[in-house]
Amino acid sequence: MRMIRTLTLIGMLSTALVGVSSPASAATAVQTCTGPTLTTQAGRATVSPGLNGFPVNPTVAAKINLTRCSPSTATGGTGTLKFTFKTLTAKTCTLITQAHAVSTSATISWQNSTSSTLTLTISFTGATRLANVNGTVASGLFAGHFVSGQYHYKPVVSPSTFTVAQACANTVAPGHTGRISIVGLILSRTKAFTIT
Repeated sequence: MRMIRTLTLIGMLSTALVGVSSPASAATAVQTCTGPTLTTQAGRATVSPGLNGFPVNPTVAAKINLTRCSPSTATGGTGTLKFTFKTLTAKTCTLITQAHAVSTSATISWQNSTSSTLTLTISFTGATRLANVNGTVASGLFAGHFVSGQYHYKPVVSPSTFTVAQACANTVAPGHTGRISIVGLILSRTKAFTIT
């Protein structure tokens, strides 16, 4: 009898444990955007004034297209992510060549005329040129949910005949002849943009 009761108890505990999952596995995406396709341009960021070896306080303004978003009934299937931030301290090329993180607010304008306001942390990896996007939806559609995504960035140099290395070695200040700088970033998606 004791053996039967013991086996019954073990069976009940096993059944209960099967139904328990970790918070990570329990998270279900309320919106997943898998477009544009990997390695194709998903958006662009402008950097003004541009980055080189002369320290400046640049403003970075990004616009990223979100496509193939599902379920499309909630958003219309596409959206546009926008954010702008200005560095608190003067930066050189290290803004994009060294690992660090910045915080900013952002908005997503969805195809069906709804919107989401986000609080984001953008973590730059440095040498691998990846930007990890994480945060929460502060208000609007999907308020209270978590946001994540990852983008590869390709620096845009002006004048275009010069390289990133030449721009970063250049120390000419903004507005002066001979200045070479990174004035933008071409962004391509490396992971799905998800809201969970």
